[in-house]
Amino acid sequence: MNIHSIKHLLSLKHIAWILIVICVFSVSFMLLWNLIIPDIFGIKTINFWQAAGLLLLSRLLFGGMGRIQMKRDHEFHHNLIHDKWMKMNPDERRAFMRERHHHYYDTDSLNKNDGQSNTRES
Repeated sequence: MNIHSIKHLLSLKHIAWILIVICVFSVSFMLLWNLIIPDIFGIKTINFWQAAGLLLLSRLLFGGMGRIQMKRDHEFHHNLIHDKWMKMNPDERRAFMRERHHHYYDTDSLNKNDGQSNTRES
């Protein structure tokens, strides 16, 4: 066997597993739908292809591109903060941390409340 035939077999195995997973999810969705939805809402039962279509439609409408898209979004946002941090010198980093701390733990509002009692009077 040469390397091209091995790659071809691996890709066929991946395609087979993807089809098996799609079938399992479609059958599971169909069974759950047919057990629950007709009794609650009085809607007809669905077949395998309708379940597969509904799964695909819901994936397109609500799921985006799945893990690939989420990974890209995460890397994009993470890199913006990381790049900003890496471009700062130590003094700018300390100032940034002081500003963040002040934002989350507003010391001015705490100082204003020092003279007031925090307990309720009955």
